Amino acid sequence: MLGLEDSLPLLEQFDSQALFITQERQIYLTSGLEDAFTLSSGDYTLAGTV
Repeated sequence: MLGLEDSLPLLEQFDSQALFITQERQIYLTSGLEDAFTLSSGDYTLAGTV
């Protein structure tokens, strides 16, 4: 697995979007998913966009 920071250049290269879920149940979205994603579980935290 690449992880959040190492994945960003690859996502930009292919003009792609992603969401990342950490072991601490934090969710990070790329900016293109902000309007398309709704957090519906109190078990997770929307930590921000990357």
